[in-house]
Amino acid sequence: MSVANSGLNSPTLSLAGTVAPPNMDGVIELMDVLKRTMDQLGGTFETLGQTTQAVEQLQGEPALDSVQQIAALRKHLVLQDRRQNAKMDEIKRLLKDVLQEEIVEHLQGQITQQIESIIDEEVEAQVQAQLAYHIPPTLQQTVANNQQQLHDVQYSLHNAEARRANGQLRSNNLHGTLHPLYKRDGSVSEHFPKDLTGLLTLDGDTAAKLLTDYAIDPADSREKNLNKFMNFANVGYQVVPFDMATAITI
Repeated sequence: MSVANSGLNSPTLSLAGTVAPPNMDGVIELMDVLKRTMDQLGGTFETLGQTTQAVEQLQGEPALDSVQQIAALRKHLVLQDRRQNAKMDEIKRLLKDVLQEEIVEHLQGQITQQIESIIDEEVEAQVQAQLAYHIPPTLQQTVANNQQQLHDVQYSLHNAEARRANGQLRSNNLHGTLHPLYKRDGSVSEHFPKDLTGLLTLDGDTAAKLLTDYAIDPADSREKNLNKFMNFANVGYQVVPFDMATAITI
């Protein structure tokens, strides 16, 4: 199945992955029916046992009475069998309905998502094509340069304000928020600590990864890497290693 658009190659819409299982409401309803059916089957087996005993007892009774009782028991078992068959048909119907409904809902959601994704891609391609047609290349380059300059200004302003705020943190407030700095792409490193305590308790590997995220070459020790990052973030502390402990000095 595919969605086509004149003048553009459209991606193929594929249905990948396995179908999601039915929801729990349908399964619970089905289990209730199965339980009731098993209870009735138990009753049927009990009836069969009683029938066996009854037949044994009939051997000593008059023939006419025996025939009548056997006919009554046979009629009862036939009716019981019909009820069991009806229950099994109900189970099959419920199972079919639940599976069909869940499969249809799952496929509809998957198809809708893929169609929306294809439409987004087509719209983006059309917009780019129209821009290329109506806007001269020199003007497009000017716009791109202006956007990059705007990004650089926003990046610099944010980091300057974050460094100013971090410079006001004091040692008596180790849980004070450490204001995050942007990387060049405008995102924040996943290793950026949320406060001074988190920063001072970084392990060596995480401290090195944090520096790398901000294009800073890591040093050969945890303490040096922490000091590098503190300078970068304008935190007014330095970590000094001792033989058995680490001290924090202003």
